[in-house]
This record gives sequence, structure tokens and C-alpha cells, in this order.
Amino acid sequence: MSLVQFPDRLAANSPAPYNAMQPYLDFVAPAAQWFDTSSYGQFQLSFAAPQVSGNLGWITMNQNANLYTWDAQTHNMFAYSREAFQHAYDNWGIRADDPADQYVYAWATPSTPGCATFFLTLASGQRFSAYVRLS
Repeated sequence: MSLVQFPDRLAANSPAPYNAMQPYLDFVAPAAQWFDTSSYGQFQLSFAAPQVSGNLGWITMNQNANLYTWDAQTHNMFAYSREAFQHAYDNWGIRADDPADQYVYAWATPSTPGCATFFLTLASGQRFSAYVRLS
């Protein structure tokens, strides 16, 4: 998990406790149990944040927050992620580790409330789905 800030939205300027990284980890932690339960133990998800464990600080993106495009275009999300990961590598030597079967996925949620389906297909061919209600 990479934790970022923007030149126009620095974490230090956020109200407590969101000026620290731990609340964000606490927020996503229940997702790991949900994936384990919903896949009947076939998919274990864990969140690691080297920035927290190594006390490294926030990744500051190159542009102000409003200049990043968040839409259904996957290439926009990958460009954002690629920039964040490049910062992590350049500054701290942290990299995504595909050979160790660790994957990063940025999921574009619809801009309108409703239900969405998340599909996961493992290398073995097993396919799992999760229904998510967006409000």
C-alpha cells in the first residue's frame, strides 16, 4: 500500500488523525478478513505499508490533486500508480514484487451509487466475485 499526498493537499495540513498514516491502514484492514471469508479461505489479502513500518513518510506526487484524472480509463489510474511507485523506488528502493505474486490493483468505482461486481481470477483458473454496494 502506498500512501500519497499532493503539493496542494499535504498530509500535515489534514485534521487529526488523518495527518498520520495509521488511520488509513486501520480503515482498509477489515477488507482482508472480508476477502478471506467471501472466498472461503482461497484468497488471503494482506496490506503492507513500508512507509509506516520503515517510518519513511508520505509520497508527494508531482502535481496538485485536481490534475490527476480519476475515471473509468484504466490507463489514467495506472499512470497515477506508476508515478507513486516510481517515487517509492527512487526515494526508498521499494518496488512492486510481481515474482513474489504480489499484485497492485486500482479499481475505478462508478461515479453513481449502486452495486458493482469485483471479479478475481486466479492463475489456477478459479474465479471469485464480490458484490459491492456503493453509496
